Amino acid sequence: MPKIIPMSDQAFKLWKEFHDAIAIEMRNTDSDFYKSWLAKLPEHVARLALIIRAVNEVSGDARQEIPECDILAAIKIAEVLKVHARRIASLTGENEQAATARRLLNWIMQNREKIADWRQKEGINALVLKPADVCRFGVAGINTTEQAISMLDILVNKGYLQRYEHCPLGKKRQTVFYIRS
Repeated sequence: MPKIIPMSDQAFKLWKEFHDAIAIEMRNTDSDFYKSWLAKLPEHVARLALIIRAVNEVSGDARQEIPECDILAAIKIAEVLKVHARRIASLTGENEQAATARRLLNWIMQNREKIADWRQKEGINALVLKPADVCRFGVAGINTTEQAISMLDILVNKGYLQRYEHCPLGKKRQTVFYIRS
């Protein structure tokens, strides 16, 4: 049966502070790669601290819990690794706009049926997205029509959507986007 080695109260407090700081950092990054990497980091810090504890135990330190110094050492290692992960994220070529456009595309694909229902209620028998739809739901943090059109145009350039200028009788011209199958 495996031996359970708990963290000391002070070590757990430090680990929890690190965990919470990582959660804030995740909210403030647009790179999905870096975000998913960060999500796993607190677990890895706990594992690193356990490895450090095992090495220290072999060296004669027989404490039966993970002390504060082992968590601090694991956090220092994690901070070094974060620098490298950010560098890798920047090399993947995904900038803030591309990440936002990808989140928008995911939302569109997940809500295809809803979008079709909205258009049916308007008498439009096509899978068409309006920039106002994106703004109304604040998809991927998009709040303005200009932002929505800019992000939707990125998806047009990638072949997911087709831009169309729609002029209903007696109304002003609208930019809409056909969702390709």
